[in-house]
Amino acid sequence: MTKSEAKSPSTSRKDTAPLPDSASLRNNAPLLIFDGDCGFCTSAVNGFQKCMKRGFDVIPYQFADLEKYQLTTEECEKRIYLVTADKKNGAEKQFSGHKAISKIWRMQANPVWKFLGWLIIFPGINLISYFAYWLMARFRHKLPGGTPACQLPR
Repeated sequence: MTKSEAKSPSTSRKDTAPLPDSASLRNNAPLLIFDGDCGFCTSAVNGFQKCMKRGFDVIPYQFADLEKYQLTTEECEKRIYLVTADKKNGAEKQFSGHKAISKIWRMQANPVWKFLGWLIIFPGINLISYFAYWLMARFRHKLPGGTPACQLPR
């Protein structure tokens, strides 16, 4: 499926995350790319934005310039992506799935969030975190807020 063929998210939901255009994205702000068609994903992103003090921009992959971030529609249907700028050389770094969540938590000033961010990528726990994220992504259509549109292709 090409970017132009991607379904646009439902605008009738009250829990729809704001949709920034490319011009409104802050320079050097981390960018979280997620599945805007998934009610569970949209609710989770909105919850993240409310809880996290150090912000990040969000955009559904259906509205993102995926080529700019060297991502494909298929990749973005399976997991979230966080794109950050490296402070040393300005190069972009990508984190996906549970590692994106870890990075968002580690960016926070609150020591509890920082600790949790490091904890979920600690050797041994990293595998459990990976599997937990995979399970949530795989069965997100059955989670609260999930709809049949959330179901991953098999």
